[in-house]
Amino acid sequence: MLALTIETTDFQNPQELRVRVEGADGQFLQETSAGFQVQGHGGRDPGEPALISMVIDLRGVSLPREGRYQIVVRPMNSEEDSVILGFRAEYPSQSPGQLSL
Repeated sequence: MLALTIETTDFQNPQELRVRVEGADGQFLQETSAGFQVQGHGGRDPGEPALISMVIDLRGVSLPREGRYQIVVRPMNSEEDSVILGFRAEYPSQSPGQLSL
């Protein structure tokens, strides 16, 4: 599971994030997208940002081996830069097997 808090000032348009799981070298493993839209201003002044909490289920992603990986979160409808979250996967015990997020 990936929990995100997203800041937005766009209350008019649907927004979408692309979430990509990669090896540390950028090797593609899996990609998904998630959409959201803020309904109304909720008492905010024009230009005041809203914070959106979002959880993205990555439990179906299989990691081929122990090591370093990264999750790249990219807003699809804006000029914002991608956010890269690095992590390391290790086997939970002495018994090697398939690693999953």
